Amino acid sequence: MTDRDARRVLTGALVLGALLRAWGLWFGLPHDQARPDESVAVAKALLILQGDPNPHFFHWPSLHLYVLAGIYGVARLALRLAGSSPDVFEFSHYALLGRGYVALAGVLTIPVLYRLAHKVAGPAAASIAATLLAVAPLHVRDSHFAMTDVTMTLLVTVSLHLMLVSVTRFDLAWRLQDPAGIRHGIRTMALAGLVGGLAASTKYNAAAILVAAAIAQAWLVWRATGRWRPLLWVPSVVFCLCCLVGFVAATPFSVLDFERFRTDVAFNFTHLSLGHGPALGRGWIHHLRFSLPYGLGVPLFVTGLAGMITLFWRHPGTALVLSGFAASFYWSVGSGLTVFARYIMPLVPLWCFSAAVLIDLAARQIAARLRWRPGLVMACLTTMVGAPSLVTSAHMDWLLSRTDTRVLAARWLTARLPPEATLHQTGREYVEVEVSSPGLHVWHYDPATEHFRGSTRDMLPQWLVLHESPVIEYTRVPPSIQRLARERYRLIKVFAATRAGPLRNLAAVIRPGTTISVYMRRDGPGG
Repeated sequence: MTDRDARRVLTGALVLGALLRAWGLWFGLPHDQARPDESVAVAKALLILQGDPNPHFFHWPSLHLYVLAGIYGVARLALRLAGSSPDVFEFSHYALLGRGYVALAGVLTIPVLYRLAHKVAGPAAASIAATLLAVAPLHVRDSHFAMTDVTMTLLVTVSLHLMLVSVTRFDLAWRLQDPAGIRHGIRTMALAGLVGGLAASTKYNAAAILVAAAIAQAWLVWRATGRWRPLLWVPSVVFCLCCLVGFVAATPFSVLDFERFRTDVAFNFTHLSLGHGPALGRGWIHHLRFSLPYGLGVPLFVTGLAGMITLFWRHPGTALVLSGFAASFYWSVGSGLTVFARYIMPLVPLWCFSAAVLIDLAARQIAARLRWRPGLVMACLTTMVGAPSLVTSAHMDWLLSRTDTRVLAARWLTARLPPEATLHQTGREYVEVEVSSPGLHVWHYDPATEHFRGSTRDMLPQWLVLHESPVIEYTRVPPSIQRLARERYRLIKVFAATRAGPLRNLAAVIRPGTTISVYMRRDGPGG
């Protein structure tokens, strides 16, 4: 495959990747908890925009919040210049702006991976890797949310690419005793460190990039003569210093408000180690059994796993650097009991690259044996590996584009609730229907006493809204409420999010949200 052919494939991958990441970008809106934590990101960014650069929040580093604040500032300025008031902005507008920025970061990761793969394995492997990343379900899904994982993955991939470029340039210049080449290699490593620091300032565990830099340095030393010369160790020193500069520049209050920073980071470690929701086991087992196979698609997962052997065989230096980052990152997210699939996001591009190396080699060998055109064989193998991922991503986008049950229920209730209605909802704050009704009284239930707070036992709200979902942590319904709904209320409306039976795959999902059952007291709203 020529570079021209590869660039054509890259263009197609970019178009496909952009479509998959833009379709359904309005997911769940205007419900502000459709993607938990988005409301936190938006709120913190708006506070920064109001003039306080200290986010007073370090569960995440600050770069993501500063970028959102900058985007919101530009949007407000554009409104003013157009003669409109920024007050017309609602949460949905801020969420969409943030999601658009993250979707763009997801699309940009495709050409960055292409450049990395092209440098190491040539144009054919590069075009395959770009195509596979364009359709990878986990990367597609999280490119729809205004959160940190996809942007961090872009920055990590950029840093690794620059690191590999630097190692190649420095190694060659050292052997040729070319001072200009050595300086160029050091400058490139400095830029890699700066971007790596920005990645860690987007999400803390991107600091695993330091392990990749250490392995790159060890590779240089092993290949060099006169290995104890001080100049040979400059790349790793420069990388670490620039990485620190990048992190502090983008999260400055990690130094200026160190006590709060230390407290929040300690909380993160505790949260990661103790678990969140159902007990799913240690991350390094769960991610290997669930997050990666489902997040990539089983054919892509298996091909990438097998491709690691090919990568070590054909490109050992690159394999050591990339696997050093992957192993240290996997250890950091796998050591605890909190096992969200998005935690392994930075491994997705590397897995696609590994799979691409194997597909490229297999296509060449099959074409040589059968005397077929290598490009045709490569296209067939890439389709076999990537088509299931594409189908999953497209199905997921279709689901994300459907109206959330919480939005449907909110519209239905808002149109029907009488003034001064009384209502109780089950579930945590993430699933609550946002009802707008004059004088609405929301009642809260106490499972310990089995009656509603501030009322006597014989007093009941006029309406019950019960939430059900496979994520029981957020939608648990007390048995006493279930009994009360059967005995004293009548079911009048159901908004189904999943089909009956166990939730084993996306085919069981109807639309985003929880399954919402609306009950009205038997004696009627006015009773």
